[in-house]
Amino acid sequence: MEPSFFVRADKKNIRIRIKDICYVQSLGNYVAIVTSHCRVITLLSVQQLAKFLPEDQFLQVHRSYIIALSEVAAFDSENVFIGGVTIPIGHNYRGLLEERFTLLLSDVRGKRALIRRIGNA
Repeated sequence: MEPSFFVRADKKNIRIRIKDICYVQSLGNYVAIVTSHCRVITLLSVQQLAKFLPEDQFLQVHRSYIIALSEVAAFDSENVFIGGVTIPIGHNYRGLLEERFTLLLSDVRGKRALIRRIGNA
């Protein structure tokens, strides 16, 4: 059985498969869990939901957002791009995202590619 959990929304318990989650967004006392096929709004906080998400697959990048690392299409110093959605990176979280990916950087002077491997992604 795939790892999943249920949340209460629309007067029913809805199964959320962890592999389907793209990102989580805080909406005050609620969170929107955005998956590859739907958006579910439930009465939880980002911190409560974070306890159920595997740390090796998800990362909080803003006080209001948790992202699935596998869904990241691109990122810069201020935003993460997931499926056409731009998610801000909070000041306190900026270094964390870069630590989770391998970056290929060009050394223009030496004309060689550098591989900067940080973290385990």
